Amino acid sequence: MTENAEDLIEGVKDQAAVDAAARRMMRIPPSKRRVLEMTDELLLKNYALIAHRASSLSSSQRKMVEARIAYGVREGRIKMEDVTTQVNELTKYIEEKLTTAENVTNNDNSTTE
Repeated sequence: MTENAEDLIEGVKDQAAVDAAARRMMRIPPSKRRVLEMTDELLLKNYALIAHRASSLSSSQRKMVEARIAYGVREGRIKMEDVTTQVNELTKYIEEKLTTAENVTNNDNSTTE
């Protein structure tokens, strides 16, 4: 076989693999596909919301986020420090918002007395 024929055969094999992957992807429900398409940064933010029980994701999506975070940590793609940092940042943000809301409420009460 010539080099061109081998390249053509290899291209067909690659295309067949791409087609098979596309068919598998089409069978994934949109709700799960949404989680699978999340970047690491978005996964971390969603994980922080899950940790604070403030996530709007479905239970199956939350499980997928947790599984993807666990896999990323296990494989070394995501550092545990990044997970902790993201959860702590959300905690700090929530505390600041609660303090601000409390101050506004206290100021409103003091002006009406």
